[in-house]
Amino acid sequence: MKLVCARLGIELIHSRPYTPEGRGKIERFFRTVRSSFLTPFLVEESNSTIEKLNNAFHEWVDNKYHCRIHRGLDICSPLDSWVQDNTVVRRISTSVNLKHLFLNTEERTVLRDCTIYFKKRRFEVPPEYRSRRINIRCDPTDFNQVFLEKTSGELIELRFVDCIENRLIKRK
Repeated sequence: MKLVCARLGIELIHSRPYTPEGRGKIERFFRTVRSSFLTPFLVEESNSTIEKLNNAFHEWVDNKYHCRIHRGLDICSPLDSWVQDNTVVRRISTSVNLKHLFLNTEERTVLRDCTIYFKKRRFEVPPEYRSRRINIRCDPTDFNQVFLEKTSGELIELRFVDCIENRLIKRK
């Protein structure tokens, strides 16, 4: 979570354990969700699905919670407060690949033959990285796609070295 936030330029701040006064707003939100949404929803919908629950919750947040006046926001609704102070919201560029933000990072040393080992597999690395330490990025659930992270932050996909195919190549 820290790495993803850092890549997005977000400072991750946690409240100290056992200090509920630091979490008052979110605790109040959860209390409102339980009393105004969840309890009535469960009474009305006895055989509901998770999809119905999600749809009903989004509708409740958009049409009731965000439009209701809150005392903690100087007598205005959360939607009005957000619209008035929209300068705090920083949007993510459309060029940012969100999937790449959540890749794990590991450090490897490039061997003299311009390859690295990762999860018992060998990957080719561009020759300019020979004998250097590099950061590689990969999806923690799929190790078939591995990226080299350049110092500029750009990701280059690394090719898997197929030893069987490689031995069939004729060399001079």
